[in-house]
Amino acid sequence: MLLVEQGADIYVEDVSGRNVLFNVAFSDNSLIAKYLINNEKFNINKQDVMGWTPLIYAIKYNSYDVAKILIEAGADKEIKDKEGKTAIDYAKESEFKEISDLFNSNQKKLS
Repeated sequence: MLLVEQGADIYVEDVSGRNVLFNVAFSDNSLIAKYLINNEKFNINKQDVMGWTPLIYAIKYNSYDVAKILIEAGADKEIKDKEGKTAIDYAKESEFKEISDLFNSNQKKLS
């Protein structure tokens, strides 16, 4: 937040098309994730060159809190990456029970 106040460009992307929200997703920094989503209006469904979204990164890196925040903010769980896989597919394959359970509990709420 201090960097934003000092004029830092937080929308810069790396060569893979990832911005700061992607970095937050795989580092499980829930405080910054909430700030970016609520105050900076990042596209939570943005895809990088592999077609991965911040939600997919959160799943792959077991960033439970950020995954939950992204889902609650309306992240699309059915966007397909270049391999045709969705966040739901990655959650089903996840070795991290909390991540799998997060998707299972959200599926029940949607039913």
